[in-house]
Amino acid sequence: MTISIEPACYTNPKHKILFEPVRIGPVVAPNRFYQTPYATGFGFRDPKASAKFREVRAEGGWGVVGTEQTEIHSSSDMTPYIEGRLWDDSHIAGLALSVDAIHRHGALAALELSHGGLNVMNAITRDDVLGPSCLPLTQTFPTLPEPGHCRAMSLEDIKTLREWHAQAAVRGLKAGFDIIYVYASLVLSLPAQYLSLRYNKRTDQYGGALENRVRLLRELIEDTIDAVQGKCAVAVRITLDELLASPVDGKSELEEFFAIVGELPDLWDIVVGGYGNDSGSAQFGGGDIATSVVKRVKALTTKPVVSVGCFTQPDIMTKLILEGVVDLIGAARPSIADPFLPKKIASGRGNDVIKCVACNLCVASDFSSAPIRCPQNPTSGEELRRGWHPVHVGAVSRKRCLVVGAGPAGLECSRLLAAAGHEVTIVEQQDYVGGRVTLESLLPGMSRWRDLVSWRHEALLKDPAVKIKTSTRAVAGAWLSDRYDHIILATGSRWRKDGIGQSCHFPVQIDGDAVPLTPDDVLRRIQGGQTHWPKSVTVYDDEHYYVGSLVAEHLAAMGCHVTFVTPAAEVAVWTHKTMEQTYYQSRMIRSGITILPHYRMAHISRNWCQLENVFVGSVVEVAHDAIVLVTAREPNRELHDAPFIALPTVRPTLAGDASAPGTLVHVTYDAHRVARTIIEADSLVAA
Repeated sequence: MTISIEPACYTNPKHKILFEPVRIGPVVAPNRFYQTPYATGFGFRDPKASAKFREVRAEGGWGVVGTEQTEIHSSSDMTPYIEGRLWDDSHIAGLALSVDAIHRHGALAALELSHGGLNVMNAITRDDVLGPSCLPLTQTFPTLPEPGHCRAMSLEDIKTLREWHAQAAVRGLKAGFDIIYVYASLVLSLPAQYLSLRYNKRTDQYGGALENRVRLLRELIEDTIDAVQGKCAVAVRITLDELLASPVDGKSELEEFFAIVGELPDLWDIVVGGYGNDSGSAQFGGGDIATSVVKRVKALTTKPVVSVGCFTQPDIMTKLILEGVVDLIGAARPSIADPFLPKKIASGRGNDVIKCVACNLCVASDFSSAPIRCPQNPTSGEELRRGWHPVHVGAVSRKRCLVVGAGPAGLECSRLLAAAGHEVTIVEQQDYVGGRVTLESLLPGMSRWRDLVSWRHEALLKDPAVKIKTSTRAVAGAWLSDRYDHIILATGSRWRKDGIGQSCHFPVQIDGDAVPLTPDDVLRRIQGGQTHWPKSVTVYDDEHYYVGSLVAEHLAAMGCHVTFVTPAAEVAVWTHKTMEQTYYQSRMIRSGITILPHYRMAHISRNWCQLENVFVGSVVEVAHDAIVLVTAREPNRELHDAPFIALPTVRPTLAGDASAPGTLVHVTYDAHRVARTIIEADSLVAA
C-alpha cells in the first residue's frame, strides 16, 4: 500500500510561490524547498545507503538535495565523524551514486566541499593539522580534542590548499553535481577560521583587517568558479556571528564583508549562531531562523539566499518568501522527520506534515558515528539496509490486530499496521493516549514533544478500521474470545525505585520508612495539577539524559530547594550528544539548584540520604523532605509473562519500552520494526 501524497488538484493558491522555480547561477531549482547539507552517518563509508537516503528526499519533492561536508584532502580527516570524501578520483563514483539518485526525481544535487582546518585531528591519516595560526585543536563535537596544535599555514600551504579545493570542485563536477559549496561555516572549516579573529592571529596579507581575513574565502570562491567553468552553480555557506559583532570590539563587519564578496557566488547559505543554536533543541530554542539578520543579508546581495529553520508550516514559509527574508526554504531536520513535506504541501495536506520536534537524536547519531535516526520517522537511515520507505507500505489481506498500549510504540505500530490494511484495536488503560510522551511533555520546554504522538494519533482517528479504547485494562486471556491474528504488547516501562542505574547495578540500601519517588510519581502529580511540593528535594540522576534535569527544574520552579546529585561530572551528561548539556547546566545553575557531581547513592532514609564519592569513597549526608530517583527503567511485562492459554498460532509480541526501555528514537524504531515484520510475514502468506 502507498500512503497517498500526490495532489488531486493544485494546492492552496497562496502557497503557489513555494513551488516557483528559482535560478541559481547556471542551474534552476524546480521549487523553493532546499534540503541543506547535513551528515547522515553514511558518508564515504556507505555511499549506496547515502544515495538511497538522499533519493527519498528528492522523491519527496525537495527541489535541491544537499549531501554532507565532504573532505577535500587527507589533511581534513574528520574521524571519528563519518562525512563525505573527495580526496582523489577514487571517491567520485561513490558520490555519483547520490547525484544519479537525486536526479532521478528532478532535483538538483549539491556538494559541500570542506577542509576542517584545526577542527580535525587527522586520527587516521596522521597528516599535519593545518590552521591559520598555531593554536590548540578544537574538535569537540562531542569528542574531546587531542591535546595538540595545528601547524600555522605558510603561504605555500595556502597555495596548495587552493589547488586541493579546485581539484575537488572538478571531481564534484565529474560526479554530476549541480551546486558546489565553498564551506565557511561554524568555524568548522579553514575559510571560517581565517575569517575569525579568535583563530586568525596572522600579521601577513591573510590576517588582521577584514579585507585580509576574507582573502582566502574570496580566493576559494574564485578558484571554484574557474574550476567549474559555468557548468554548475557555486554556493557559500557562511556563519555570521563574528561578522555581526567582532569578538575584539563588538563592531559589525557585515556590510564590509558583503561589499567584498557579496556578488561572487551564485547562492548564499546563511547560518546564525553556533551548531547548538543553528540546530537547537526544542527545549532551548528549536533552531528558529534569525529573520532580522537573514533579511539584512538579503539587502546586501542580489544573489539568492537560503537559511535553515525548523520549517513545517507552509504559511510561515510563504511569509518568509513574500517578506524578502529568503529566496529558498532551507531545512535539514524537517527533511529527516518528513521527507515528503514538499509533496504534502503541494497536495494541500500541509496539516499532515510530520513535524520535527527538534529532539536532536539525529545529531546524537552523527556524534556516535552511526547512521541517522529519527523518532518521528523510523525509516530514516533504513532506506537501503531494510528497504523501508516513509510512504510505501506493503499491502496485505485484512487481519485483526490487537495492540495493548497507546504510547509512542503502540501508536506507531498501529499506524503502520492500519496503513497496510489491517484492522486494529488499541487498548489503553489510561484515559489518555501518548504514554510517557504525554507525561514528559509537561516538563519545562517539552511541549513540542507532543507532536511525537499527536500526528500518529490523528492518523489513526481518521481510519475507520481502527478502534481506540482508553480507560480499558487488558487482562491476560481476555483477548482469546476475539480471536486476534496478531497481538502486540506495547505496555511501556516504569522507573525503578531501588536505585539501580548506570553506575550501580545493585539495589541501594533504603530504610523501611523511606518512600523514594520516581519520575512516574512526579509526572502524575504534575498532570494532576499539584502545586504544593516538599520544601527540600534531592534529585538523584543516574540516567544522565533529560528527565532528571527537567524534574529538578520543575521542582525548583515550584519553590523547592533542590539538590541535584549525579555520579557524572556534569548534569545530563549524555546530552552532549544532543548539544544541550551546557544549556541544561547553565539553566539549572540560574535556577538556584545545588549540584553535587561525582556522587552515587549509598543509603536512603526518610529525611536524609548518604552519598559516596565515585573516586575516593568519601561519604556525605544530605538532608531532605523527599527524594526522586531518576536511575533506570524496567519494562511492564506483567501481561506478557502472566500464565494464560494462548492460541497456538498467536504469540504476543513485545514492542518499544516493553521489550527494552530506551530513548524515543529506539522506541518508535522497534515498534515500526515489529509492524513491518508482521506485514512482511502476512504478505508472504498471502502470496
